[in-house]
Amino acid sequence: MRKNLLVPVILSLIPSVLLCARDATDGGVKQGTAAPSAPEIRRMIHAKGAKAALTDLTSDTEKWNGVLDKMAQGEQEWLALVIELYKVADGGAALDLGIVSAEALATAPKRVLEMLEPVVGLDTLCQNDASVGLDFQVAVRKIGARRSAVTGIRDVKLAEKRLRCLTMLETLEKDIRAAKDRGDMN
Repeated sequence: MRKNLLVPVILSLIPSVLLCARDATDGGVKQGTAAPSAPEIRRMIHAKGAKAALTDLTSDTEKWNGVLDKMAQGEQEWLALVIELYKVADGGAALDLGIVSAEALATAPKRVLEMLEPVVGLDTLCQNDASVGLDFQVAVRKIGARRSAVTGIRDVKLAEKRLRCLTMLETLEKDIRAAKDRGDMN
């Protein structure tokens, strides 16, 4: 029943998904786009508050996409900003931050599970269909990269989260394959 309810929601989010679910090889920020640095964003948050800082960041699409690209790389200072901004985000900004959180799983799986799971949630990190886009081959490649990265986590404290995440990634891939069979993906 849950998946049947998600189809209209997912279809309504397709424009945002197409903007945010980037292929890691697309080069990121375009030349000339000056996304603020992590320390600059931290200063904005301390000066104005997280909600106002998020509003400022999302008001310029190119800068926001540059920030999202940096967050998706999984560096600690950027993931700390994801936490602060996600707590006050709603709508498209929350979707964007959830997508980059899932993307960061491929490059910094241990850090993502340690830092982001308590705030963002394991579902958003490991079973986020919006984060893989609508191209079947790209989606399978992204899921495979995340699965490999999560499989490599050897921290005993993360063993349960690791196993749950791997199960969710497997389910996500099955869902993506079913979507392909239904003709919902390219």
